Amino acid sequence: MRLGGLTAGVSLPVPVVVSPDALFPIVEWMRQVLAEGQTPHLKTYASMAVRVCRTAAEAGIDLAGAQFTLTGEPLSRARLAAIARSGGQAASDYGSTEVGQVGEP
Repeated sequence: MRLGGLTAGVSLPVPVVVSPDALFPIVEWMRQVLAEGQTPHLKTYASMAVRVCRTAAEAGIDLAGAQFTLTGEPLSRARLAAIARSGGQAASDYGSTEVGQVGEP
């Protein structure tokens, strides 16, 4: 993917492995992108987005303007509220193995 990006003149960041038990690197990346006036966008599971938002809250970091596309599990009202409390905006996509992507924001 990085090679394709470079061929198209787009520089993509080097992937970084982050433990689900230590999410601060993701929060710090989102904070840095927001500080640069850009919009961080994370596609992940709904429960993992909640954990990212809680990690940000514990560190006193506001994620206002961050975007999450959520997949793999239901986006409940409680999960959506937890993400909104951090300042993040969330939408879910919908699909299945049998038919592929059905809907995405």
